[in-house]
Amino acid sequence: MPTPAIFYSPLKPLRLRCNAREEALCDPGTSPVFSWQYDACPSQRYQRAYQLIVASSRELLLRDCGDLWDSGKTQSSQTIDVLYQGAALNSCRCVFWKVRVWDDQGDVSDWSPCAKLWIGISQSEWDGDWIGWDQPNQLELDEIDFGEAKWIWHPGGDAIHQAVFVGTLDIPANLQIEHAELALKVSGRYRFYSGPEQFSFDLSDSPEQTQPYVRDITERLRCGENRIYLWAERVEGEKAGVLFRLTVRLSSGEVRSLYSNCGWLCSERFQARWFEAETEAWPHAVEIGVYGDTPWGKVLGRKYHLPPAIYLRNEIQIRKPVRRATLFATALGCYDVHLNGERVNQSYFNPGWTDYRKRLYYQGYDVSEMLRQGSNAFGAVLADGWYSGYLGWLHQKNHYGKNRRFRCVLVVKYQDGEEERFFSDNGWKANTAGLLEADFLHGETYDARLSQLGWDESPFKDDSWQPVDCGAELNPVFEAYPGAPVVPLLDEMFKPVRISESSTGVFVADFGQNFTGVAEITIQNPKKGQRIEFRFGERLNEDGSLYTQNLRSARATDTYICRGDPLETWSPRFTFHGFQYVEVTGLEEPLTEEMIKGLPLSADCEQVGFFECSDEMLNKLARNIYWSQRSNFLEVPMDCPQRDERLGWCDGAQTFFGAAAYRADVQAFYRKWCQDLVDAQLPDGQFPFLAPLAVIEEERIGDMWAGSSPGWNDAGVICPWSLYEFYGDKTMLAKCYPSMLRCIASYVDQSDSSFLPPDGYRCLGDWLNHDADTPHDVIRTAYFAHSVKLVAQTAEVLGFSEDAETYAQLFGRIAEAFRKAYVDEAGRVKGDTQAAYALSIQFDLLGEEQLAMASSHLVRSVVERAWTPSTGLLVTLPLMQALSKINRRDVALKILQNDRFPSWKFSIRNGATTIWERWDSWTPEEGYGDMFMNSFNHFTLGGVYQWMAENIGGIRNVGIAFDEIAIAPCPSEELSFASFKFRSPRGLISVDWKVDNGGLKIDCQAPGSITVRLGDVDLNKLSEFKVNGSLITVEDGFGGEGAFSCEQSNQ
Repeated sequence: MPTPAIFYSPLKPLRLRCNAREEALCDPGTSPVFSWQYDACPSQRYQRAYQLIVASSRELLLRDCGDLWDSGKTQSSQTIDVLYQGAALNSCRCVFWKVRVWDDQGDVSDWSPCAKLWIGISQSEWDGDWIGWDQPNQLELDEIDFGEAKWIWHPGGDAIHQAVFVGTLDIPANLQIEHAELALKVSGRYRFYSGPEQFSFDLSDSPEQTQPYVRDITERLRCGENRIYLWAERVEGEKAGVLFRLTVRLSSGEVRSLYSNCGWLCSERFQARWFEAETEAWPHAVEIGVYGDTPWGKVLGRKYHLPPAIYLRNEIQIRKPVRRATLFATALGCYDVHLNGERVNQSYFNPGWTDYRKRLYYQGYDVSEMLRQGSNAFGAVLADGWYSGYLGWLHQKNHYGKNRRFRCVLVVKYQDGEEERFFSDNGWKANTAGLLEADFLHGETYDARLSQLGWDESPFKDDSWQPVDCGAELNPVFEAYPGAPVVPLLDEMFKPVRISESSTGVFVADFGQNFTGVAEITIQNPKKGQRIEFRFGERLNEDGSLYTQNLRSARATDTYICRGDPLETWSPRFTFHGFQYVEVTGLEEPLTEEMIKGLPLSADCEQVGFFECSDEMLNKLARNIYWSQRSNFLEVPMDCPQRDERLGWCDGAQTFFGAAAYRADVQAFYRKWCQDLVDAQLPDGQFPFLAPLAVIEEERIGDMWAGSSPGWNDAGVICPWSLYEFYGDKTMLAKCYPSMLRCIASYVDQSDSSFLPPDGYRCLGDWLNHDADTPHDVIRTAYFAHSVKLVAQTAEVLGFSEDAETYAQLFGRIAEAFRKAYVDEAGRVKGDTQAAYALSIQFDLLGEEQLAMASSHLVRSVVERAWTPSTGLLVTLPLMQALSKINRRDVALKILQNDRFPSWKFSIRNGATTIWERWDSWTPEEGYGDMFMNSFNHFTLGGVYQWMAENIGGIRNVGIAFDEIAIAPCPSEELSFASFKFRSPRGLISVDWKVDNGGLKIDCQAPGSITVRLGDVDLNKLSEFKVNGSLITVEDGFGGEGAFSCEQSNQ
């Protein structure tokens, strides 16, 4: 084995970060963490020590005076997660920092550029009050059409406290369902199911329960028999009753209806899965009234309860010249804040999404240049957002509260040293204006005729404005926003690639790319009151019209009502859509590409990975994954941006972490979401299906979604560990450690004495697999073991040696139990599926002999399926990783390059511009897949990008935060070159390789703090290997067995 060659980078600290952000906002009294990077260069230098100074002013920093903290010369190679250890960081200030380093020769570098850090305000400094205006919530209600429906109840009358009702509607098999709408009114609480799927409930005691439920349920019905189940509970003191109407319009033009009447069956017996009960012997319901009878009277309601946005304003006096002014703002809802006629924030949907019952983030803005001496006008626009808007698939809103609120503190420091503070309080005024509706799922309606020009300026006549309502429903903890805010991707705006007219006056703009964002319209000389409507979709029907069935109940419609100016431009601020196509109606001239643009919105995560190879379809796959990540990373790792869901599901968040990190800097994004996970942890220690916790609550959702499931639950362990593994984020790992322990304790408590699943456990399995259900006990036990192993490693990192030993032993016992229970003498894992073998291999659950046999079975399964995956969302990435682990990257590559169904290339051949939720989202034989769950923009299967980066790009992290990497590309007959550039937490790494005259040439660039090793590469075919421009040679050539390493010291 030759002596490793050593190469070093020059010393030039770059890309300074604090708390994973370029300019972080931190709470006072906290200790931020710092990091910096280097770029690669062939000079022989590497870091031995650093000095970091933090100053209270730029002037002091320029004089090299760290009055807040001076680390002194610290002997360390550390460049990430450097903890602040200086004086207390007091509130409302801007501090400045820089770093310099010493190399192995003792030479010191120049100081780095200056970086900024903002300190917010403490909980006790939020003086003033919450302000809002509740009158706009009181919307006018319409009378609901119930047709021939009768009020019904159980024959036992009011003595029956709760009952289950069943009605049936038959749909001919040869017809399509074009539209289906239901109307439901219950005198009390209810749950509503179509078959086993629950999609409506009202278990509240709020005035909302008097509202009827009206909804489009086209996607819920099927041809054949549709059984409708309704559980209703009478409110004490109220007259019992259920009123129901379902109207279905068929492709033949026929309309079929189901009305509540004495033909329904009912039962007073309630059971966990009563929709599976035999109902033939149930008694018929009793008709107890007709529509309009006392005590119910007329039923009033709205299909959508979408109140207008609230506009808030106030004027303040600035008495003298300003040195610095900082505005801190937050909301229960979503806000935009304005000052003197300009919007202060460029980001969207502030203050972000949390479980507002526990935690609320605030933002800080430097408004020094926006203030002027004399009168200044403050304004805020307040919409529902996640706080009180529609969330999820159950057509429910007000998950956290009903009354929207805004709060702000303006801290002004005058040039003479005096400080003055202004607060939101009862002196502000409120009104409504042009923004009539604003909802994430249903869209935005703006009437420009009602816009009150100058409302955010001074002077402005606000005599007609109303006093604000003060106080809030919740009292959460205030914290500085730690994540990646939602921003417009102005450099990636889309123009239509084609515009068609699907019917007279109905224009469809195709942007050529599925993405998340909004449309921007520019129209010349519109008529006053002209109403332009925008509907959004991911695909088209065969006739060229917009396909919207997969949106489920999401209206996904924006409306702009023109003011009548010569030129008007508008785009929404308080909604987003997932779309490639926009249908535009209401124009009096043809739509042109100059009139409409697509504005993408995404979390502010800098792109750090750039992939290219000789296979153009794999390049397209990489771009599709990029846009699925961009589209679904909005505050949380969403499952989809288009339908009535858009929630932070845990399964995709953990399987996609590596892919996300190889493409963008997601440290701040996942730091924030890991806190959401901690806040959402269930009382029994499980992490729930999603975070922030909103619609998935046991008292609201029923049996299927109560609690959690393996693979979802484990995100609370996997994601904090991944933050450490990819970014060296020991701070966040330590913060999450207690909740990780609680998760393992819940696994133990809910297992039998052999650590195997008990009866009645919940597991969703390998979700959306392709005809290969893996036994749930295999999946649960595998993930249990994997999480225990990661907790053991976490304990070791954090210095809890006893814990580390305890959990390492526990992992061994679970793995042994797994082998005894699920692996036979021939190495077959129970279920004999690709997923079963992949999990057992990737999670290190097999002995040496079992591993060899199981590996053969895994390859056999892939070959039998013609080189296609049978795995679903949970195990597709582990499948690819397991094949690499058993040195069968050739098999994984054949899966990746296959273009037959099911495969990634199959979707690309059929028009995919993002990653599909399911392998069969569309097929030539069946057309569109299950419209109930069929997103064409769902990142989870895009987790394969991690495999592509590591095995085609050739950069694999084998240490912590890329302090050690293995270079191991895998060329094939179809792959002759690849280039992968990745800005790691330690600096830019690049690998360029190509096959030239049958030989493999590799050129690697890496910072000096990184150990570079040659990984699993066929040395017989390796003709050249360069690191930072220097050729690496071996005395007897590259032939023969074994491997060598090229190490760059980081000591």
